[in-house]
Amino acid sequence: MPHSALLSWLLLLLLCGARGCACHGGGGRHLRLSVQPNDTQISNDPGLDPAVTDFELDDPRVARTAVGWEPEGVHLTLWTRDSVLVSWQTGEPRVAPASSPPEPHDAAEVAGVVRYGEAPGRYTQTVSDGTDVTYAYAYDEAAGGMAYQSPILHHVLLKGLQAGQTYYYRVGGRHPNGTATPDGKEFSFAMPAAPPAQLRVGIIGDPGQTHNTSTTLQHLAASQPDVVLVLGDLSYADLYFSNDTSNAWSFPSPPSTQQLRWDSWARLFEPLLASVPAIYIGGNHEVEHQPNNATFAAFNARYPQPKASTAPRCFCGLPCHQPRPRQPRHRPPQGPSTINTTPNNASHYLNASNHLQFVNTSDYEVQGGYWSVQLPWMHVIALNNYLPHDPASQQYKWAAAELAAVDRTATPWLVVVMHGAPRTTYAPPWGGMFKELEEFMAHYEPLFYGAQVDLVLSGHVHSYERSLPLFNYSVDPCGPAYIVVGDGGNAEGPEQHFVDVDPPDWCTNTSLVKLPSYQPTMTGEPTLVFYPDGSYCPTSQPAYSAFREPSFGHGLLLVRDGGTADWSWQRNQEGEARVADRVTLLRGGGCPQAARQAGGRGGGGERHVAAAGGLPLAAGAAAGAAMQA
Repeated sequence: MPHSALLSWLLLLLLCGARGCACHGGGGRHLRLSVQPNDTQISNDPGLDPAVTDFELDDPRVARTAVGWEPEGVHLTLWTRDSVLVSWQTGEPRVAPASSPPEPHDAAEVAGVVRYGEAPGRYTQTVSDGTDVTYAYAYDEAAGGMAYQSPILHHVLLKGLQAGQTYYYRVGGRHPNGTATPDGKEFSFAMPAAPPAQLRVGIIGDPGQTHNTSTTLQHLAASQPDVVLVLGDLSYADLYFSNDTSNAWSFPSPPSTQQLRWDSWARLFEPLLASVPAIYIGGNHEVEHQPNNATFAAFNARYPQPKASTAPRCFCGLPCHQPRPRQPRHRPPQGPSTINTTPNNASHYLNASNHLQFVNTSDYEVQGGYWSVQLPWMHVIALNNYLPHDPASQQYKWAAAELAAVDRTATPWLVVVMHGAPRTTYAPPWGGMFKELEEFMAHYEPLFYGAQVDLVLSGHVHSYERSLPLFNYSVDPCGPAYIVVGDGGNAEGPEQHFVDVDPPDWCTNTSLVKLPSYQPTMTGEPTLVFYPDGSYCPTSQPAYSAFREPSFGHGLLLVRDGGTADWSWQRNQEGEARVADRVTLLRGGGCPQAARQAGGRGGGGERHVAAAGGLPLAAGAAAGAAMQA
């Protein structure tokens, strides 16, 4: 399509919101942006080392310097609109051969304590009723033969925090006899300010722990975010055998992990995450399926998340509305004060003879993985595509209820975050990424469309891509924009294969399409979706793919008010942060009521999917068809 036609269309796009916002009239949304021509391909950053090694474990940036019970790896989780979870670890991790496993720490040996106040060095509040846990991994000889006992992991919830207030704090501990353990250094953080103040959200995905990661961290900190979204695949501990303490990563077979990499990652990220509240997403590298069938054990123990959305709805300068009196039977029973560090149990939700197939989805109670949190101007819903997610699952029922209940007057912007990339044009030769989540999207895309989600942010693909608003693979003014930000700097390097530039064999022979080893489905088989012309892969950059670049970097979402937000992506170019993609999102106008019905035709056409065999997608809307012309 000609450049002028693209820009003309972009200036007219409508991104439709659901219930309007009293802070900034209008319930719809439209996208105004200036980007490079849609058919332009961006070359990789010439200064980027695409595949590197992780930091050595004794590198000063990640090495343990704490002594005895001194705290380390301090990080913050934005728990609710007025509470923050402070987390850290004490004690040295213990590693020994699995045949003679090390003694575990007793979690009761040190109880975590946080002292905090509103001025440096003046701590008027002390909280000690937190959660203190440990976890253990053990591997047989084929997987390295080592056993790991974690340090004591502490989680203390600070409640009743005021919007816009800066808090100064120290973490420490107390032995059962009442004696104190050493305090850590003083950190400070600010709660996001209430409207009409702007909100700055930093986004990083798949960071790892390389020198590229360090560069991304510096650039992200320079963006001065109020909140950080970490979109999964944090430490890449599963790129090592349990006995491998080098930095020469691989893909262990049988699966294994080097849990010391979780400890080193926490140290690397402490300067940022001890000062800015974050939201953490579990990715495929967090699954870490253990011989005892535990999954997400390290992630849930270290980065727990709330399992309920009960925060009062009081943004946009409006009176506080108490939560709606709803408690569907599928909502997990814990309230937001519950800190759940329990791992998931794969034997309860995966087929024992085929780990690519979900089972018992209606019965399995997921331990972490999906939740929501309210920010000023914005409601964030986190989902997990590696846990049961079909319509019978607890996750789906919760998501459907949560999306339907969002008060768009209080939080006009609705954002979904997850690890897997629902829409991307990257396709490595080994498979995966492109159309990897077709079964998931068969269930959730109608929900996103019906609730008029504004943005879907994801990682997983180790590069950057932003779509136009779309539904059913067609540009649609009432669909969400999908943005992939999995380019945090990990050792696997940036993904550089576009499906339309270097098509894999399975583009023309779909019998070769296989599920990635980490992505289960209900059938244990991939779901194939074809375009109206019968093709499985596009032969040119699709109209909905607005910008894509195989480089490392980070994203920044600047929410100006209930109707205006700026999105920018900064690439790491030769050590500097360069804004490569920037758009302005304007909410206004509206979408037909029919477009808001989950499963309806809307602007993107009816969706047809099929497992393994495949059915054609119906034709898109007139606007989408025009974009394809």
